[in-house]
Formats: sequence, structure tokens, C-alpha cells
Amino acid sequence: MPQVLASMLNEPRLSEWRDTLSPLPWCLTDTIAVDLESVVESALFAKHARRWPLLFDPHGVALKWVCSAENYLTVVRGSGEHSRVHRAVETAAPLGTSVLIKDVREEDLLNPAIMVEMIPRCLQLNTATYTETEKTGDGSGHVRRNLSIGPPNLSNVFDCQEGFRFYMTTQWLKRPLPEVIWDGREQLVLIDFAHSPSALQMEMLRVIVSQEQASLYKEGTNIVQQNKRCKERVSEVEKEVLSALTVQRGDGTSVLDDGQAIEKSRILMEEVRGLREQELDLSSNKRDLYCSHEHYIPVACAAQVFFSAISDLIHVEAVYAFSLTWFVESILLSTLRGCSIGHAAIQADTDQNLSNRLDHVRIKLAHTLFSRVSSALLTKDRLLFALLLAVRPHLAQGHIGDAEWHFLLTGATSVSWKQVSAPPDLGVTKTSQEHESKAPIAVTEHANPAKTWLPDEQWNEMCSLATLPTFAGLIEEFEAQIKMWKRIYDASEPHEQPLPRHWDADLRGVNRLCILRCLRPDQIANAVRRFVRNELGNNFLNAPPASIDSIISESKPAVPIMVTTTRENTAAAANMVIATGKHMDRFIAQILVVPGCRSSGDATLAQARSRGTWVLVRNPQLCPEFSLRLEEVCLGWASVDTNTKFRLWFVVDIENVLSTNVLRLATKFAYEPLCGVRAVVLDLYMSALASTPDFLTRCTRGNEFRRLFFALCICHAILRERIMYGSSAPGVPCNSKATCESRLH
Repeated sequence: MPQVLASMLNEPRLSEWRDTLSPLPWCLTDTIAVDLESVVESALFAKHARRWPLLFDPHGVALKWVCSAENYLTVVRGSGEHSRVHRAVETAAPLGTSVLIKDVREEDLLNPAIMVEMIPRCLQLNTATYTETEKTGDGSGHVRRNLSIGPPNLSNVFDCQEGFRFYMTTQWLKRPLPEVIWDGREQLVLIDFAHSPSALQMEMLRVIVSQEQASLYKEGTNIVQQNKRCKERVSEVEKEVLSALTVQRGDGTSVLDDGQAIEKSRILMEEVRGLREQELDLSSNKRDLYCSHEHYIPVACAAQVFFSAISDLIHVEAVYAFSLTWFVESILLSTLRGCSIGHAAIQADTDQNLSNRLDHVRIKLAHTLFSRVSSALLTKDRLLFALLLAVRPHLAQGHIGDAEWHFLLTGATSVSWKQVSAPPDLGVTKTSQEHESKAPIAVTEHANPAKTWLPDEQWNEMCSLATLPTFAGLIEEFEAQIKMWKRIYDASEPHEQPLPRHWDADLRGVNRLCILRCLRPDQIANAVRRFVRNELGNNFLNAPPASIDSIISESKPAVPIMVTTTRENTAAAANMVIATGKHMDRFIAQILVVPGCRSSGDATLAQARSRGTWVLVRNPQLCPEFSLRLEEVCLGWASVDTNTKFRLWFVVDIENVLSTNVLRLATKFAYEPLCGVRAVVLDLYMSALASTPDFLTRCTRGNEFRRLFFALCICHAILRERIMYGSSAPGVPCNSKATCESRLH
């Protein structure tokens, strides 16, 4: 299909685009080849579309392609001021060059007022054709169009040459692509450049090979370049042959009588045959390179699965947005540096040792990912993330069906109900207004046989589950074995009970969780913990304590640190950052954002960057204009111009987060005050021992001191919980234990 499109559109750079869009050009399996052809089609449509292309680019593929496809390109960030976009378009259009608006925010795409000012408008636009064109009067034959950009009442009209192209890329489409459409959709065409799972796996393989087999990776790059030069030379030689054989002869002689032309053609064709043989040798070298990379494919597959797991977190909270760049640099490469899987070690190992070593790498990768991402998640979402890590590998291998997984997450709204006519006394149940667009009206074919103990809502869930092929016959067997099902319902730990008859042997993992969701949804959390423990181990149930010191040591001056918390804890999170800065002898300048704030704090940021101090920005979501300006400043920083001690902190409310592009690149840290007496007591003991290792043994009256310290910690923890009781709580604050500790000694 791309070859047909290329011939129809007369696109000579198709082969070059294929190499650019392929993550690893010398490793093209059948699956990757099919996915690559789809991306090449997208590139052809973007290049030759009659509308301005809006490219969905979560992995940076479209950005790389546009930069290579356009010789003269002006890049403007989508978060910048619109006047910069206007100046770029007004300058590039008369010259016939191209403009790229990079990383447009989703909120801007859904705002017609903003898009009207950002997108060029073709005057006298006909819906059946791209633009009304006219030939220039200079005899050159170039096509000229008239464009305008900006507010309709203030826009300027300027000429546009034929070569002008206007691209837009975005990473922030959290909703289905067809829904991101505004009133000016007749001027845009939406094109998806997102990596498919197989292409994303190949991207991970490219990162691993470049890290572990740098020499072979360089050799593969050279092979691709040589292959490209061979194809270019073949094309040039073929044109020379045609030119030599079709040249006009003034004496009227035939080309067969021209010995020089025939000899030149023969020499050129021999060169073509040599180039063809060289291409075959390069293809053989590509296959050899791919065979040397096969050992790393299981690790690349695991990396792709884990990245898909963290990509799903954005649907839980908008702040849980992680870029592919962050995953590669902070998770994948750091894990590879800590695990030696070099090419020499692989060749020296037996198959069994190699398998064990790669298994160790995959386990280490999962642990690193869980510990790093958990520090950015609130406590309520960490179990869900562990479930994603446990389920995603089974989904990739096809062991778990998509329908069962969607049912576990959303219930009956993800299953198509069978619509039947039922009398009112059979318990016709309708879904809520929120879910009516997702599924038809829920109608049960069977009356609830256990009305005395099973609520109708849960019975409807079970009827919906029975429509899946895996659970065929569930309703009939439930009615036949109702006492055995009631035993599970009445158990204190229903997730530990065996299922009736053959269901206990047939259903495993997620399928058992679906059954429990229908019977006892209050125990689904305990069942998920058991499932995660069986799949991954106990380490994935208790996230390691997040340390602000480790976050600071791993952060970079040019990358902001974003502290996310709930609305009632924003002040406490800001105080935590200030206390940490004072403990590390860092001066902290604060920028407090209020609605309508116009100042971007450029002077404060510039001074802090030069002196190596900290800057704390509080509540940036209250003023979108300020956030966009600050994002433009942050993304324009260069690490070489920034003091290594400089850090930029954000404290944001997790319930009201702007989808800025800084959010995807920032180092995230979730702040939650300790909750529960046990957690507070453990924190007191750990902090005391961290500062003074012999804290509990240095006192001469050790037994009495340890008892008194335990009583102090219990009292302190109970007083910390007083906030739960509102006005009835004690009025005396209890925020520090240092004085009590000194008195004990």
C-alpha cells in the first residue's frame, strides 16, 4: 500500500522515511514490517494531505520524521505565545518552507478560540479542494495561495508558496481520537503516529543494544547508511543510462550505431549489478546482526510491557504521566548498568545460565520500576499499579482476555448486555446515565434466585459476566449450586474459598477476581493482594518508603521536581520542602501563584539558577497562563547554563493538575502525611535510629528508657490522629518530639 501511495503521490523519499521511522532498521520481523508500513502510510498522508496535519505523537516518532522530511523547518513550542506562531507562519509561508508546532496541549485542541488563532486559514477555501490557487505572473509556474492567521478581525493576509507545510504534534490525547475535534475540523486531519506494541518493543531493543552492544549498534547504523547510498547511486546510474540512450542525435543515426553510448551504458549497468550485489551482502549482514540481538528480545519485551503498565496510570490521575524518555533514562538504562549482560558474557554462558541471567534482569527491572513509580503515587493507587504489573505480561501473552480484564476494572459497563424484552417483575435494571454511552441498557434474562442474601446489583453483574465465553453456563450452575455459592458469600475470607465444581479448576487469576467482584466486591482488595503476591511476591505489596533525599540526589538541575498531594495537604507539602532545604543549607525563594497572576518570576528563576539556590512554586494550576509561561521557560533551559545545586520545586493539587508537557518530564514525588498509629510509631523509631544508631542502647537505664520511649511514641501517634475528630480534638499542637526525647535521656 505505501508503494502504491508513493507512486500516486510521486514521493521519492519513501525508502529514506522507512529507515527513519523504523526503531531498528536492520531488525525487521514480519510483525514489525506490517506495523512499519502503517506508519509509513501515516507519513505519506501527513506530507500530502490537503488539510493541515495534527500528529498524535506520544513517543516522538512524528517529531523525528518531520525534522528529517523537511529541509527547512521552523519549530515553535505549542505552549508558547501565539504571536510566535504567527510570526513563524508569516515568515515561512512566502518562502515555501515549513512550520512545526510542537507539543500542543489537549486543552488547547479542545478550545475553539485558541485553535482559530493558531491555525492558518486559507482564503476562499472550498470544502471540495484544498485551496483556491492561481498561477504566478512571472512565468515560473509556481502555485500561490493567500493565507491569514490570528484573530479573524485582526489577521493579516500574506502569500503562501507551494512548498509551505504546517504541522502540529501533541502527546496529550487521553480520550479517543475521534472525540478530539473542534469547530474548525475542516482544516485539520488527525494522524496517529503512536508506536504499536511490537514497534515499542523494537524501540526498547534499540536502547538495550545501543547500551550493551555499542560496536554492533554502530555497525548496524553504518550498514543502513551504506544501503541508503547504494540505492541513491543505483537511481543516479539508471538515470544516466536512460539519458545516454535517449539523447537527441542531429545526424539522424540510430542509438544502435552509437558505440560510445552503448559502451557507456554497458559500464553503467555493470556498476548497477555490483551495487545490487553489495545490497545483497548488506542484507545478509543485517540478518547476522539481528541474530546477535535475539538474546535481548525477552528483556525488550518485558520493558515494553512495563512501560504500557505505567502508561495506563494516566487514566487514574492526570498527574501520573510518564514519558518514554523518562522510562528509558531513569528505569531501563539504570537497570542495565546495574546488571551485566554484555555480549561477551552472553557468548560464554550456557543456555541455562543465560536464561537465568535474563530472568534476573527482568526481575530487577520490575523492582526498579515499582520502587521509582511508587514514590510518585498516592497510597490508594499503589495496589492498582502492582496489579497492572502483574496482569500486563499475561495480557501481552494472551493468557488473559481483554473482556475479562475490562470487566474486572469497570464491571458491567464494559460488557455488551443482551437486550431482551422482559416483564417488569423480572427485575429490569438500567445502567446509570454516565454509562449509557458505553453499553446498552442492562436487562437480565434471569430473576435473582438469591434475593435474601445477594443484592440485585451484584446479580446483574453476574448476569453480565455470564455473557463472556469463559463464563458460559455460570447462571445455570449458580442456580443449581446456590448453597455452595452462599458458603463463599458468607465466608470471612471469600477469596480463600474454593469455587463450586469445575469452576475451581477452570478459573485462575483475573477470572477468579471477576467472580469475587460479583459476589463480594468489598473483598476485592484482599483478593488482589493475594494475586499480586502469587505473581510478583511480597515486595510488590509494600512499597519502599519514599525518601526525599534520594529524590534530590537523583534529580537534575534542568528537570523540575513535582510534589503532588491532596488539596488539604498542600501547605504541609510546601513546609516539607522548606524544611528539607533548611536541613541541606539551601536558600529557598517562593513563588505563590494566585488567579490572574501575570508575572512569570523570570528574575527569581534566573537568579536562583546562577546562585544554585532552590525555587518553590506553589499552586501553579490556579493560573494557566502562568503555568504555560513557566513551562516555556523550563523547557528552554540548558543544563550547561545551570548551577548544579539549583532545583525547581512544584507543589500541586492532584485533583486539579494542568496537563503541561513539563509534567511528563518532571521528577515526581507524592507527599502524604503518615496515617495510622502503627505507621507513625515506625516512623518515629526509624528517624531516631537514623540520626543516632545507638539511640536505644546508650542510656544507662536501658529497659526503663525503651519503655518510656515506646509510650511517648504511642502518645504522639494518638495525638497525631486527633485531626480525624474535628473540633473535639485536643487543641494543643504536637508536631515535634525532640524536647520529649531530651527529657527522657
